[in-house]
Amino acid sequence: MKSWHRFIDDREEFFARRDEEFKDAGTFRLGMFDVTTGQTFKSVAQFNAAIAETMKNADAFYGPMTAPDRFSHEANHIVFPSPLGGPDQQCTATAPAPPKSRRMAIVIVPHWNSQPDAYDTLASAFTKIDVWPVVMTLPHHNQRSSDGIPVANGFLNADIGNTIVSVRQSVCEVRSLVNWLKAEGFEKVAVLGASLGSSVASLAAAFEPQIDRTILLLTAGDFAEVVWKGRATRHIRQQLEGHVSLDELKRAWSIISPIHFMDNFLRNGSRLLIISASRDQVVPLPVAREFVEKLRRSGVPVKWSTAPCGHYTLSMQPFGSFLFLKSAIFLKAK
Repeated sequence: MKSWHRFIDDREEFFARRDEEFKDAGTFRLGMFDVTTGQTFKSVAQFNAAIAETMKNADAFYGPMTAPDRFSHEANHIVFPSPLGGPDQQCTATAPAPPKSRRMAIVIVPHWNSQPDAYDTLASAFTKIDVWPVVMTLPHHNQRSSDGIPVANGFLNADIGNTIVSVRQSVCEVRSLVNWLKAEGFEKVAVLGASLGSSVASLAAAFEPQIDRTILLLTAGDFAEVVWKGRATRHIRQQLEGHVSLDELKRAWSIISPIHFMDNFLRNGSRLLIISASRDQVVPLPVAREFVEKLRRSGVPVKWSTAPCGHYTLSMQPFGSFLFLKSAIFLKAK
């Protein structure tokens, strides 16, 4: 067992180092978290007071959506304008040819720094079980990036407000896609999110009642805890330390932390599948467990499985087959 753990940990470290030379957290800034108001802040306390007010009407915060008639679908590309406007206005997704059967579609929300073909195998597998896959491109990623490097530093960095803007934009885009798929005649729409994408997917499930089922891979309920404790974001923590404590960051990022929205999950009748990794150093298992336990105490239906691997190695075999099998059973269950 020790040799297996050593093998997994070595592979995890290898994958973790691949893009480190491109990572740039920038410098600490409070920034603005709501592009519609443009409000800026002079202190962490002032910032967090504004977040506390926003939490009282989080439905409106995550409410903007793009109408279905503004979507275009040509070949395997889906294009629509961002619900929030801004410099990254054109939203994109990829999907195979539409199926004759429109029983279920699934919106796949990729991980941070995912490459264009990262979900091709998973998407193809879903087509085999009559589930139509739509793979999002997150803001600041791939063709939505202007710098051409493999790390989406513009999405997640030491600008606290900017990170909220990125997550909010992503959630509103997922909701827009779900509503478009429903307008296209799909009976059920599921959402699958991986790592950073799981934070987006879980928030979408909390605020979008038309999502039938949600699969969260390598997820946690508190956004700040993952950034503060995770291997992939230690460069960001280095920029945050000395300017903001973990408790202050938790309050600042409460609006993008799904653990605070149990009532929303219950209201929407959310059904969740969570798959974690026991050797995960990016989303530590205790942080994932805290989210699962909070969901269960709140009465939210959630299935939880743990694979004996790490964050990056979950996509390797046999773990890739394990997560697909679990996902397929969950999606097809009555």
